[in-house]
Amino acid sequence: MRRWPHATPVLCIRPLDRPRGSPPRNFHVGVQVATRADLERIHADMLAADIRMETELITHVGGSRFFCWMPGGVMLEVNTREDAATEFRGTFVSQRG
Repeated sequence: MRRWPHATPVLCIRPLDRPRGSPPRNFHVGVQVATRADLERIHADMLAADIRMETELITHVGGSRFFCWMPGGVMLEVNTREDAATEFRGTFVSQRG
């Protein structure tokens, strides 16, 4: 599998409405890439590597993305803000110019 030198790691834990001591229902690790083309290439690489996918590529107002499973049962989100609606672009410090 190829390396992703320009990916920005993001840790997401939501929602917090769960019983005390129970794991979050939607815990996942997120990686943000610069372009939709990067996202499509990584998705294809993961499919070729037989990574267990949770979704296909999703076009979303907050940016395109997909979800898959890492070893140990942790969900991974790979997304881009390149094609996000204007109000969702630059929401991470690394994207502010």
